[in-house]
Order: sequence, then structure tokens, then C-alpha cells
Amino acid sequence: GRISLRDGTHRLVNIDRALLRVPQLAVHLDRSANTDGLKLDRQRHMQPIWGLGNVEEGDLIRFVAEEAGVDPEDVTGWDLMPHAIEPP
Repeated sequence: GRISLRDGTHRLVNIDRALLRVPQLAVHLDRSANTDGLKLDRQRHMQPIWGLGNVEEGDLIRFVAEEAGVDPEDVTGWDLMPHAIEPP
């Protein structure tokens, strides 16, 4: 993705390790999966989440800023997108 900084510059950010997770109900708890098969709606079921537990507002941007080597206070905007990390 890209982050915008207070001085008007931008930094490209690429983090090649698992950060997000796509949660899903265990198949054995979804009774309809046995009869109808697993049906995923990309808009509802494929939303990645950043973390579980005590996540504070701004944690993600603070992490991304540190990965880019900038002060989190200098980040004024961002355009981030998840990508697959496994080889093709």
C-alpha cells in the first residue's frame, strides 16, 4: 500500500508476512455445509481482521508506520490492501 506523510511525501509499504486473518465458522458447526456445501459470500465472509483481544484504535497504522520507518504521528493518510503471501 501507500502512506501519506505530513510533509506531503508518500511511502510505499509492502509487508510479506501474515498479518490478517479471515475468520470462518468451523465446518462441523455449520449444519448446512454437510447438505448444501460450503457457500461463501465474498462481501460478507471474506473480510480480513487485524487482530483479536485488546486492539487499540490506531494500532494498525502505528504498525505500518513502524514497518515503513516513519513516525506514526506523521502519517496523515493511507491506502492499504491485503495480498496473498503464498507463492503462486
